[in-house]
Amino acid sequence: MQPLASPALAALLWVGLLATPALAAPFAGPPAPSAETLPRAHASGSWSAVGAPVPQIVNDIVVGPDGALYIAGTFSSIGSVSTAPSYMVARWDGTAWTALGGANDWIFALGMGPDGTLYAAGRFTQIGGVAATRVARFDGAAWAAMGPGFNNPPEDLVVDSEGTVYVTGGMNLVGGGSPRAVFQWDGATWTVPGGGQGLSNTGYSLALDAADNLYVGGSFRTVSGVAANNVARWDGASWSAVGTGTQTVGAVVYALEVGPDGNLYAGGFFTEMGGGAVEHLARWDGAAWAGVAGGVAGASGGGTAVRDLVFDGGGQLYVAGSFTTAGGVAVNGVARLAGGAWESLAGGVGNGTVRALAVDGPHLYAGGGYSSIGGVAGLNYFARYEGGVATPVEVTPPAVALVLEPAAPNPSATTTTLRFSSDRAQTVRLELFDVLGRRVSTLYEGTVAAGQRVVVPVAVGSLPAGAYLARLSGEAGAVTRRIDRAR
Repeated sequence: MQPLASPALAALLWVGLLATPALAAPFAGPPAPSAETLPRAHASGSWSAVGAPVPQIVNDIVVGPDGALYIAGTFSSIGSVSTAPSYMVARWDGTAWTALGGANDWIFALGMGPDGTLYAAGRFTQIGGVAATRVARFDGAAWAAMGPGFNNPPEDLVVDSEGTVYVTGGMNLVGGGSPRAVFQWDGATWTVPGGGQGLSNTGYSLALDAADNLYVGGSFRTVSGVAANNVARWDGASWSAVGTGTQTVGAVVYALEVGPDGNLYAGGFFTEMGGGAVEHLARWDGAAWAGVAGGVAGASGGGTAVRDLVFDGGGQLYVAGSFTTAGGVAVNGVARLAGGAWESLAGGVGNGTVRALAVDGPHLYAGGGYSSIGGVAGLNYFARYEGGVATPVEVTPPAVALVLEPAAPNPSATTTTLRFSSDRAQTVRLELFDVLGRRVSTLYEGTVAAGQRVVVPVAVGSLPAGAYLARLSGEAGAVTRRIDRAR
């Protein structure tokens, strides 16, 4: 599922804001925290409902640039909020749920664009009263189709920093030929990245790194003719394998996430990766695959699998799926890896499977097809966890090297101004990022003299309301400031 996204840049830069997995990779600037320095989560915590209880399965969760939470699945109502047809996309603004229209069949995946456009994929052929075959977009006012759509439902969907939409599954375009299973939308048409025949079998998971390199996982052996065992990478020009992947017959990669350490994490139904024994969870460090802290085990009937992965703002890893233990610790379907040790989150689920995770500040959200979580009877399908979910730490400048003054005015609905200076001559770059850690624009790039003070107007009027981050980086380090776009 779309995990939104792992925290990446947002995880390193924001205080009390969203940290999602859509962009989770290294970037120029301060290093990500190491395993030895990650903040240790509290052992205790609790699960609770988010407003009114959700009455049926939640398949995916995303957080928008305005901090709102979006969910979708098989439910048609939340409390007094309902929609028709039967399958709702719902938005939580921190106070109340609202319906964003209904679909006539299940919704499997959601994605959020850098401009705040919401994307949905699933089994539906109609959503919000509009004909749309298994994929659609919502601009905040109405749903719209995206080309001819697909003959089978996509399983996952992500959106890069330029607004390119990627989907994967076991599908082809309606009326299409042999290309299949992985497509990109450029705003007008669907194509297979790089051309060619796409995946040889089904794709189940997608992830993006900070450079917008795309990773796809699933159950396949080739992508557009390139040999790749269930995990592949698209760098914008060509496809490549990610090591030797998992070659076991029947293995499936259901979840991918790029961590703040720059490594690619894979979860699914597999006990071998890169030729080594693992337990349904593995990490690619750019050179080799390895297991992660003993992995997960214990689902009845041999169905152990990881279904989703996400990192919080301190780099702690959360996993969800069908399992009872993680590294030998009893966890029941959802667990946290903190400081190299697995932790149970209030006992996990009573029955069923957690399918989707998302982190928003100090909260972890879990959606799926489960009954009870954290020992709370009746808390089914969707819940919020509080307790040790680490929030990001704002980067402070190295001594004197770079000074970025607070934006003024702030908040602003039109234009604000940033001012910065350097104690030495150096080349600097001032960039604006959204709350998901995606670059919105480059505000300034050039060489400044020692002691020079630079004034940079920032037009925010065309941006969606919400929080943004200005990041000034140079040869001597980096510093950040928050900008709020007023409603």
